[in-house]
Amino acid sequence: MEFSVSFPNANLPRKNVLAADFARQISIISGISAKQKREREDTQDSGTIVAIILTSPLIAEFVKHALTWISRHNEKSIDIEIPGSKSRITIKNTDDISKIIKALEELK
Repeated sequence: MEFSVSFPNANLPRKNVLAADFARQISIISGISAKQKREREDTQDSGTIVAIILTSPLIAEFVKHALTWISRHNEKSIDIEIPGSKSRITIKNTDDISKIIKALEELK
């Protein structure tokens, strides 16, 4: 499964910082690839989104880490999108973990 994570409540400089930190923290999970990327190639920022690649069994582990990360950084939410799709999930720090896992599994 491949998707991107973005930070809708942050300005551009903060998005760069958040993307770098989120990618670093999620990369700790064995079996998940997390890379900071640019939304547009014609910009000079270091990347405001994080590209995630994982297998279905790792969805729950990703969600747990994402919720922990959101609460530690006082972020209201992160957005998850499937490349080339209009599907989007917003994960809020108050969301129930089982609902998020189910929504991600349905995005496949």
